[in-house]
Amino acid sequence: MTKDPETATKPNAGNDIVKPADKTAVKDPANLTPEEKKAIEDKVKAVNPGATVVVDDKGNATVTTPEGKTAVIPATDLTKSPADAAKANAGNTVNTPAAKVEVKDPAKLTDEEKAKVKEAIEAVNPGSKVVVDDKGNATVTTPEGDVVVIPTTDLTKSPADAGKANAGNAVNTPAAKVEVKDPAKLTDEEKAKVKKAVEDVNPGSKVVVDDKGNTTVTTSEGKTATIPAADVTKSAADAGKANAGNAVNTPAAKVEVKDPANLTDAEKKAIEDKVKAVNPGSKVVVDDKGNVTVTTPEGKTATIPAADVTKSAADAGKANAGNGANTPATKTVVKDPAKLTDEEKAKVKKAVEDVNPGSTVVVNDKGDVIVTKGDGTVLVIPELDLVIPEDKLTDPTQQNGVNTPATRVLVGDKAKLTADEIEKVKESIKAVNPGSTVVVDDKGNATVTTPEGKTATIPAAQLVKDAKDVAAKNNGENINVDFEKETVADFNNLTDAEKEAAKAKIKGANADVVEVIFDKAGNATVITKDGKVYTIVAKDIFKQRPYVPSNGGGNNSGNGNGTSGNNGATNTDAKVDKAKLEGAIRQLDELIVKESAKLDAETAKEANALLADAKKVFANADASQAEVDAMVKRIEGFMAKVASSTDHATPANDQAAQTPAVDTATTQAASAQANARKVAKELPNTGTADSTVAMVAAAASALLGLGLAGRRRKEDEEA
Repeated sequence: MTKDPETATKPNAGNDIVKPADKTAVKDPANLTPEEKKAIEDKVKAVNPGATVVVDDKGNATVTTPEGKTAVIPATDLTKSPADAAKANAGNTVNTPAAKVEVKDPAKLTDEEKAKVKEAIEAVNPGSKVVVDDKGNATVTTPEGDVVVIPTTDLTKSPADAGKANAGNAVNTPAAKVEVKDPAKLTDEEKAKVKKAVEDVNPGSKVVVDDKGNTTVTTSEGKTATIPAADVTKSAADAGKANAGNAVNTPAAKVEVKDPANLTDAEKKAIEDKVKAVNPGSKVVVDDKGNVTVTTPEGKTATIPAADVTKSAADAGKANAGNGANTPATKTVVKDPAKLTDEEKAKVKKAVEDVNPGSTVVVNDKGDVIVTKGDGTVLVIPELDLVIPEDKLTDPTQQNGVNTPATRVLVGDKAKLTADEIEKVKESIKAVNPGSTVVVDDKGNATVTTPEGKTATIPAAQLVKDAKDVAAKNNGENINVDFEKETVADFNNLTDAEKEAAKAKIKGANADVVEVIFDKAGNATVITKDGKVYTIVAKDIFKQRPYVPSNGGGNNSGNGNGTSGNNGATNTDAKVDKAKLEGAIRQLDELIVKESAKLDAETAKEANALLADAKKVFANADASQAEVDAMVKRIEGFMAKVASSTDHATPANDQAAQTPAVDTATTQAASAQANARKVAKELPNTGTADSTVAMVAAAASALLGLGLAGRRRKEDEEA
């Protein structure tokens, strides 16, 4: 039969019966299995709708159309051997594009949709003639004259399909392209990289890459499609462009997941949000294993493998916190996030380079940063993680959630920290980021992952100092912390007035500080004019007012002025922090003074013995932090134990406890005095005897309703 050239440009190329583009791989061409024959039959029917198809044992297919026309398609046009399947084009005469075209109505394609389908086929079949009918079926005539048809189901997808995993495609295209020297002839190493990238997003599939980078993928289900070289390779010039030549961006920060094989909805949503942040306007679908298929507004589809967007809890404890690239902890101040100036871009670029040494960093017009690592990996950090508007500078919600300590750790060699120095850096960061996972490298760079999962990297320059830094400015600290500490009544319960006073001192020492924000523990977040954010721990800002017990002894003895010289009261300025112990002693002392009437003799004895032990530790200038902390826990445990017997649920209860009958008060005071004397004999000479006697007098006063609380306030003010 013959046909004129015009007929060849029509659907089916003028043929009544057509053959499918995708051949079926068979083990024994001389004796096909029932499954292989069924696969051939389905493919032939797909391009000859309504036809009757009979396949023999050798793979020849007899096709009878609804109109009664019959023809035989030879087995050579329908089958291929496993060896053929491993060749370029997977043994097919014509390639099927991997990415399907989204259409509104699969039953009737628009001219624009048909044009997109035609373009997609031509991209993987250069030199071929392509005709697409209204339903999306495509007839392809190769330069050699072979004619095959690709069914619409292999070429088009509905909007609903586009929202599914893999975006409705049979084969996934990797998001990251491979940089090649000569796109016309790839080296074996470059082809291997392309193959690996495609296999990562098509697990279990056979992948063949030709010399130009066109990649044919055969899935485990037998589906074959080709990804054009342009979608998997890029030139060195492309790599220097925005997005580093990729159509789809991969976020730098990964999401920590519990079970990589079965993600929760919350984990999938977190991944989706991160991918959308670097691919604005795109459709993003995350499967249960964390693989992400992205369809851009332009219709480009690519898949990011789970390994590039997820990490385990163990990964979070590794360098970079398991992320592909580091995000700087401090954001760059900009006037308008929607339109960064060249100077602002340069600052953002420098900040990212500082925490990603050796990487190529490009800031695009949107403010997103593309980081290309030494191994060619390309990752994107969204603008919102990098910049802060100058009018939002003092808004805590605009910060990234990772605190940088105001003080640096003194090291011998900033180029290579010792294990001890690394540990000190780690502890300084944990002090201002409680509960966070901190990883410090041997140069002092630290990656911090907060309990909420936020990750950022603090460069070594903000964490370590050497002798030169100490001599240069601020004793080598990030800001000037050489100001007088604010003396407070209760270190564990700071008042607003005390915080305001401390804020004034911090600002007085740092003219460029625009805001100081205190947390509940008294740590201060300090924000400078240029957007730098540092945290000063409470113990470097406040000091406890020297403890002066109302019942004498301890600090009341020794020098006649209410203190005993340096017996530990000023140790809040030393390495060992005794502030919590002071507060605990104060509370225990008040319990004994005010509540002795409610304590039985044994409990009263225990209370006084505990008070004596606590004062010994507090007075011991050589006491370790562990000893101090252990004593605080002992007091807290005792206070919790006696809480029920000293319950002050209502003011009425307090009043009743403080104003009993005179004879009862006298009896209780006498009992307390007897216990006090007994305890005084048993305790070491640490001022406890005097303290106990004073306690008895105070207890009697409390029981007689003489208003000890007022006297205590007066003493505090005098102290």
